Amino acid sequence: MEQTFKKNIESLKTVNLPLYQELSDIIDAERFELIQEEGSIHYNLVDLEHNRSVYIDPAQELLAAQLEFKQYREYEFLYFFGIGNGNLANHLLEFKKLSQLVIIEPEIEILYIVLHLHDFSKALQSKKLLLFTSKQINFNLAIQIFSLNLAKFHARNFRLHSASTYYADLYHDAIIETSSIMSSALLHSIAVSGNSISDALRGVKHHIKNLPYMIQHPPLEQLQNKKYTDAAIVVSTGPSLKKQLPLLKKIQDYITIISVDASLPILEKEGIQPDFCTSIERVDLSAKFFESTSKEFMKNTTFINVSVQHERVLKALEGQTVVMPMRPFKYNRFFELDQYGYIGFGMSAANLAHELALYMGYRNVVLIGQDLAFGDDGTSHSGGHVFGANEKEASGNDLEELEAYGGGRMVKSRMVWRLFRDFFQQTIQTYAAYGFKVYNCTEGGARIPDTIEMPFQDYIDNILSQNEIKQPLTLHNTSEEEVATHMRTVDEKIQTIYRDGQDLKELVDATFLELNQACQKLENKTEEETLVALNDNEIIKLLTSIEYTRKKMNKSQTFAIFFSEITQSTLVHSELDLAAIKVQYVDDIKSNQKKALQWIVHHRSFLFGLSASLHEAINAVKDNYTAQ
Repeated sequence: MEQTFKKNIESLKTVNLPLYQELSDIIDAERFELIQEEGSIHYNLVDLEHNRSVYIDPAQELLAAQLEFKQYREYEFLYFFGIGNGNLANHLLEFKKLSQLVIIEPEIEILYIVLHLHDFSKALQSKKLLLFTSKQINFNLAIQIFSLNLAKFHARNFRLHSASTYYADLYHDAIIETSSIMSSALLHSIAVSGNSISDALRGVKHHIKNLPYMIQHPPLEQLQNKKYTDAAIVVSTGPSLKKQLPLLKKIQDYITIISVDASLPILEKEGIQPDFCTSIERVDLSAKFFESTSKEFMKNTTFINVSVQHERVLKALEGQTVVMPMRPFKYNRFFELDQYGYIGFGMSAANLAHELALYMGYRNVVLIGQDLAFGDDGTSHSGGHVFGANEKEASGNDLEELEAYGGGRMVKSRMVWRLFRDFFQQTIQTYAAYGFKVYNCTEGGARIPDTIEMPFQDYIDNILSQNEIKQPLTLHNTSEEEVATHMRTVDEKIQTIYRDGQDLKELVDATFLELNQACQKLENKTEEETLVALNDNEIIKLLTSIEYTRKKMNKSQTFAIFFSEITQSTLVHSELDLAAIKVQYVDDIKSNQKKALQWIVHHRSFLFGLSASLHEAINAVKDNYTAQ
């Protein structure tokens, strides 16, 4: 048993170090006792604290579970609260279609005992089995779980199962909370996949057009770990900003000020000089913030403008110091210009500003004006905002209620603001383990989980160091030799996109036409008629064509890195539908035929959308790239 445990935790060491450390510290189980009834090969666990066994009859309950989970044998992803004695986990890991079994155990001692009983080392190493304690689960970790193996596309199949009634009875609230966190993470993962390919294509066009500009300017890496004050402050344009500006003006010499683009004209009017200004939107209207600010005022600010921005924005910043990083999209990484950096994981300029502060090494970040909600008077932005303080109030599906700053009540918000908040939460949770803190001194709007809520004056009086006046950083443009080298790399990458994209599109088109011709035989027919419209050989041939095309697509590095993220907004709902079909349990010929026909029909729509998306993406590159 001890040897089995050592193998298991050694495997855990590389995939879940905190859990490895916690298990390594246990000398022996105290609350739980392992028992084995005479004549039985099945173990049970007794909770001495609650005087209750995990199972009433472990053998019978395992048999019942095996019968119940027979219908899940086509599932690629399964999620459990509780591991029990580990027997069910062993059984499920034998499912050939299973890619990932996620088990969240509330009691570390149960994991300690079970890892002595079963050799899960190979499954842990390959990440087919993921083990966590319930206290580890948070929004950020849940998003990471669903990012593995594209698990988010199986969102409609998500359910948090319970290993036995023991867990359902004693951990009812914990199960609900865990399920809620994971469901929220799934919804977030789907939402940020995008709902319009036009937005993704706009970003691609701007990125391709901006590549020479980006390469000629200072790389983001010149700012890495270049913290030069005690803290950084992110200045957003929520309704509460106005009341904080007098305090900000008093401390501007002692704190690094990172303004979002919309706050820049407001800060100029107040005589507050930001050190950095972030801008992230793809639309040309973002230029209005810079066009409304004097050139003289902007000379002492470094602008962080991501590569997917409109050329009007860059024109408005002519003569200024601009660093142009890439957002961490796959199609940006495709060009392998890593020194220019990948930042802008979140969706807003404030998310970008927060990430910039972390990138520069600021372990203390302050938020002001980050309301993420309508003010009590119905305003959406601070007074002095270029586009006014009264954005149309959200309604219908766009209207949401979030917990208010300070708690105790709810405030009106919008879906997109909630997404901004979720990105803050995800980033904060990621960096919290390394000692990074975020102080929310907005004093209004929506609560941002995991921030330290504090009045701005209290932060200034008790935490902010005001001993040394800050000194600005000096940045350098890329040398001509490096520019030429980078542009040769870009040219090679562009040619690869043309070649591989066109080859893949031709294959997709051919498969679509094959499926479309077959599907026409199914139109205007009853369910029974469709089952005989295609013979077995025709169905097998179509299924083989689909499998071949998807394999070619999945094996293509150009598709995986460049095209996949661009096309996902078009394909995400098709992928969700296909995943729901894929896991259907069939146990007779008729059900199998129905499933096969659904797979074929839905792939016709999938391939049609994919072909159109590939065509648009290839043209976006062709129309916006000029060889240097």
